[in-house]
Amino acid sequence: MNKHIEELVIQAMGTKKHRPPVWQFYDVELDNFAKLILQDCIRCVEHTNRHHAHTSYDLQLIETTIRKSVLEIKERFEL
Repeated sequence: MNKHIEELVIQAMGTKKHRPPVWQFYDVELDNFAKLILQDCIRCVEHTNRHHAHTSYDLQLIETTIRKSVLEIKERFEL
């Protein structure tokens, strides 16, 4: 499992079962896990936007910012 995802699982309070090695979630924990993933993706986009898009309506700059955001999310979640 991706180390970053495992950190989010732990934050969401997932329970690791050792035989077989799987994670178990209650409904509330699964909801928290999904929210943590989305919050992390939003932070990636906000970070990229802050560093690459400077209140501009330049379409090329906007496209570049979107591509960089997508790449950062893919790298973070090993997609």
